[in-house]
Amino acid sequence: MNRRSFFKKNRFYRKKYRKNNFNRFKKRINFNFKFDLFFKKNWTRLGISILIIFFIYFLFFSNFFIIREIYVDGLIRTESKEIKNLVNKYFEKSGFFPRDNFFLFSKKNLLRELNSYYSFSQVKFQRFFPRKLNIFIQERKYSYIFREDEIYYYVDFDNYIVSEINPENLNNIKNKRYPIIFNKTGESKITKDLLRKVNLDFDYINVISESFVIFRNDSRFEVDKFIIEDELNSFKIAIKDGPQLYLNVKEKASKQLSKFFASLSGKLRENFWSLNYIDLRYGNKIFYR
Repeated sequence: MNRRSFFKKNRFYRKKYRKNNFNRFKKRINFNFKFDLFFKKNWTRLGISILIIFFIYFLFFSNFFIIREIYVDGLIRTESKEIKNLVNKYFEKSGFFPRDNFFLFSKKNLLRELNSYYSFSQVKFQRFFPRKLNIFIQERKYSYIFREDEIYYYVDFDNYIVSEINPENLNNIKNKRYPIIFNKTGESKITKDLLRKVNLDFDYINVISESFVIFRNDSRFEVDKFIIEDELNSFKIAIKDGPQLYLNVKEKASKQLSKFFASLSGKLRENFWSLNYIDLRYGNKIFYR
């Protein structure tokens, strides 16, 4: 081998060696870089995931945002303590997601819970960050007392049942502040809806209310109750220790009762308290027995 061939061969091996060495080094650098980049990306993702989980837990599951202060305003007859206890019982029914959380609080669900126990005219909820709840309630005004199946109810002007009367307080309804209507039709007049109503035509309510006011201003008679039976457009007024009066709901009570009061100075004067009934439903005529 001559000198030129030796150097030429040597240069070829040196060049090949350097190239192979550089490629191996380059691959090692690329591998290390990708390995570091992989772990950096995953650690970043893991850190972000932990922060998101912590943030969700803090907002929805921590005690910091639990509603603890409940204020009830606007009540007249109902005790605010009763409403607070009912709200707290509703909060205690929490499932996986807490109902008493400031952000998860549902006005619609709590209103449904209140309506299952009470019939209020208006209910408003107002939250104050981070754990305060104000409840403003407007109660329905009583219009009359309705009796069905031995149970007495307070009913408002729109025929909504406001509340059931506690049996212990039945003696208090004798104060005659509201007319007492007995259902003797043989069928229920109370709807099965969440907000229960008395299914009674407003003609009955209007004439009964007018009759109640007329008799309340007359000290000679005490009305015991108003009775609704199967007869269409008719009801009875039960006078204490006296006869029952039949009235028509399609005619004003004042017009019908004017005939009754006029007859008291005439033929009904002597035997009024011994009569069974007086029928005032037919025009200017009066029927009695």
